[in-house]
Amino acid sequence: MISKCWKWIASFARVAVAKFRLGNRLELPASGKPIYLGRGVRLQVQPNGKLVLGSGCYFDDYSRIQVSANATLKCRNHVYCNTNVRINANESITIGDHTMIGPNVCIFDHDHVFDSEGVHADLTSSPISIGNRCWIAANSVVTRGVSLCDGILIGGGAVVTRSLEIPGVYAGMPCRMVHQILHEDGVTHVEHSAQTQDGNHSAQDSQWNLSASHLQTSSKRS
Repeated sequence: MISKCWKWIASFARVAVAKFRLGNRLELPASGKPIYLGRGVRLQVQPNGKLVLGSGCYFDDYSRIQVSANATLKCRNHVYCNTNVRINANESITIGDHTMIGPNVCIFDHDHVFDSEGVHADLTSSPISIGNRCWIAANSVVTRGVSLCDGILIGGGAVVTRSLEIPGVYAGMPCRMVHQILHEDGVTHVEHSAQTQDGNHSAQDSQWNLSASHLQTSSKRS
């Protein structure tokens, strides 16, 4: 209990220092649960950039958040970032409510220009939008121009190179659907799917039907 108190006291101090250093470039919530900044967390916002943090945002140790000049990064309420997360906004990144981001995840809305002459220092950028209650598991990479709908789970080590518009579980490099999540009449259906890279998928024979009451019963037993 004492260690937890010191942990939050240290976080309050880090948030205060960050606000003093960044001024209007850092927007904090006026009410609600406080922001948590762990050890070694770095918030870097260049002039005319904007970092907006909602209520209860949590950044674990050694995460690094960077916002370029004239760019915007918005983390809505209760966004959780595990250890050593990297989020770098060169244009625009938005992360929805209650989304969880696992350790070592990288989210970049830009790439270096690469052509027949090789790599260049110039950057090309496209906005990223991540929906509510998504889970991006450890060591995954989200690339520029990607939009994720609500309720997406990205499996560990996946590389997200295109927008995902159907709630479900995705994995692989590049990631593709593993399970589709359907909600009908208060019942959650988890449909096992095989998907090709062009986005077409076909359901396999097995399908699970998990009612809300069943999930609650299972959680009480565990």
